[in-house]
Amino acid sequence: MATQQSHQIGREREKKPMAPGELETPAIVFREFSGMNVQSPRQSIKDDQFFWIENVQPIAFGNLPTVAAPSAALTTLTGESVTAAFTANVSGSDFHYAFCASGAAYQVLAVSPFTQTKIANAGTFSGSGVAAAQWKNAGIVIIDPAKGYFDWNITAPATMTLIDIATLGTAIASFSGRVWIASSRTVKFTDVNSYNSFAGAGGSFTISDETLHNTITQLFTANNFLYILGDDSIDVLGNVTVTGGVTSFTRNNVTASVGTNLPFSVFAFYRSVMFANASGFYGLFGASPQKLSGDIDKIVQQIDFTLPVSGAQVSINNILCAAFLFNFNDTFTPAAATRNILAIFQEKKWWVASQGTGIKFLAFIPIAGAATLFAWDTNKLYQLFNLPTAAIASRIQTKLWDGGEPILDKQILRGAIGITFGGSGGQTVTAISDTEAGSQPLSVGGTGTVTWTNASGGTVQFQNSLSQNVNFTVTGYALSVGVATSGGGKYMGLTVTSNSNELNFNEFALEYKTGARWK
Repeated sequence: MATQQSHQIGREREKKPMAPGELETPAIVFREFSGMNVQSPRQSIKDDQFFWIENVQPIAFGNLPTVAAPSAALTTLTGESVTAAFTANVSGSDFHYAFCASGAAYQVLAVSPFTQTKIANAGTFSGSGVAAAQWKNAGIVIIDPAKGYFDWNITAPATMTLIDIATLGTAIASFSGRVWIASSRTVKFTDVNSYNSFAGAGGSFTISDETLHNTITQLFTANNFLYILGDDSIDVLGNVTVTGGVTSFTRNNVTASVGTNLPFSVFAFYRSVMFANASGFYGLFGASPQKLSGDIDKIVQQIDFTLPVSGAQVSINNILCAAFLFNFNDTFTPAAATRNILAIFQEKKWWVASQGTGIKFLAFIPIAGAATLFAWDTNKLYQLFNLPTAAIASRIQTKLWDGGEPILDKQILRGAIGITFGGSGGQTVTAISDTEAGSQPLSVGGTGTVTWTNASGGTVQFQNSLSQNVNFTVTGYALSVGVATSGGGKYMGLTVTSNSNELNFNEFALEYKTGARWK
């Protein structure tokens, strides 16, 4: 009788001799961790992909750690509602700048003690549509669609100055020693090395080309270019020179098929510019836009685009990642509700993270050289991926594997999870086995707590001299093996959940027996 062969996902393993009396049954061992894929049915994704991974980061072979939880609120803008958020470095210090529905604006120091300063009273700005950009290290320049053009801390220290009430716009950037302001299809720019004069070599131009279908939605500086984004087009402007007091430059359309109307989703990532639109998440690499979100487009289809979609880069476990924050209708997990998540892209892998309810705007600052990510909710500021020892809910759904035999019935016998427990101990993990027909409890999981039993099988609780309970915790690697109670099908997988921190999932395994063919 032929023996069944184990299905090793990823790297080959050496065939080990069987113990006396051992009967070989097939097994699936999963350690080659790639990203998630919800675009195809769970049984149709690649063997090394997950269907869902939330708050765990697929780093490498056998390396799937939980991520850190967000901080507590760092500051609260009492009575306000944030409608736009930016960051800047002023005189060597990093700051957040928040513009509110009331028309007020605030400056918040980006490090402890997160000092909050009100820089504009209610009514100074419009309730929405405000944009800001850093000017050198002197301060920020601000454009309002109805109130005009301002600066903070440049014309005068710690002062909001109205530069020009007649200059209006919805996008602003500093580039090539000038300020550039977009309004509808027109871009206005300042004189050489000036933030407040449109005379001399200043000027404007209007994009009349049909490649700009509607209006300019964002100006963005990166890679020695000024990117001019519209709903469905991107132009790049560069080579700014002055001859005889007249400014000239080159402007080229790099795509007339994709752009964005989500200005807060635009950010730099390595040498690319990332952005979102209603069809997905994109990267502009040189002059070539590429859609990156194919594996998670079914999530994109559930995004509420009437709410802000923002993006930023962030370093997680020393890996630079691109993150998009949005609100979506979750039809993929038992939550089955509208909530916000971050879709995170790293090294051609996607995964998702939940870092608190209600966050709306991401804000990136390179603190001590590390890409640090913050987020605003209605009026509170948080640092994301900040507390490694705080509890965080994670969810892992593997592929539904066929074991190389999709036409055979299979009965799950055992499951196993290899976990490295972190230093705090007391972590718990639970699992269920899945088939195409449904899910069944699986007595496999993990715990970082040691339970002592006596000769009669009773639990022994140790106490100290103050009659306080003393518990023992486990750190390091443990393989938890459990027996399946029921359930069978042609496809099989695992769902693993936890509300604990400092976990690193190293492998997942299923042992099964095969049954009838074609049944």
